[in-house]
Formats: sequence, C-alpha cells, structure tokens
Amino acid sequence: MQKNLLSVLALLAAPAFAQTCDLEGSISVSFEGKPEFRAASVLYGISQAEIDKLHARALKVVDTASKVQDRKSGDYSIEFDETRKCNGTVSKGQGVAGVMVQGVTLHGVNRIVREFEKQLGATTKDQEDRASKGKRRAFGKD
Repeated sequence: MQKNLLSVLALLAAPAFAQTCDLEGSISVSFEGKPEFRAASVLYGISQAEIDKLHARALKVVDTASKVQDRKSGDYSIEFDETRKCNGTVSKGQGVAGVMVQGVTLHGVNRIVREFEKQLGATTKDQEDRASKGKRRAFGKD
C-alpha cells in the first residue's frame, strides 16, 4: 500500500515539476559610472532543469566577476540580473539577480567576457546535442 501511495503522490507532483518558465538574463557594464553596454536575452517555455543548468553557468560568470572586483585602478562596474516567470509568477533568480561588482579593470572585464564565452559554448554544445537527437528547439519541448 505504501508503494501505491508513493506512486500516486509522484503522479500528482509531476505537473508541478513539468512547468515551463520564461527566463530573462542581462548584464550591464558601466565605465566611470556611465553606461557602456547592456546585453539581455529571454528564453521562453524552458523547463526548471534547463533553468537550473543555465543558472549554474551564470553563477560561474558571477564568480569570475567577484574575483576581479575592487581594484584601485578599476573604472568598470558590472551588474547581473535574472528574472523568471513561471505560471504568471515573477521572481528574481537566486544568487544572480541584482549582483553588482565595482572596481573592475579592462583586463578584469575581459576575463569576465572569456568566462561568459566559455559558458555560452557549453550551452551551444547542449543545443547541438539536442539537434543530433532530432530535437527542433534549442530549449523546451518540441
């Protein structure tokens, strides 16, 4: 009976885990307090597992940024943001939303960009793997 009860609970919980979300991420770079550039992307209808994977990659970029901040000769500040919308509920991403580093040199900005490119390459590899399996979309369900 306990085994049947667990099976029923698993079936009832499945729709909650199967929800899809929209994910928006951005990075804003300022030089001497003036906006230099901003990049943002929005992914629609992706699973929580995909969000978790992308979030972990974003944290690697934030970690790199934290290691190159607070330099006396650093004129750059960088702000990271992440917003999730799931079933009409909007929330800020944990650990990424509103993170700002200051005192970053141009060398530090370049290190951050290199880490971003590395993580983007891993995401592109995931998409190539999906394509090789016959999937038609980069994220979410076909």
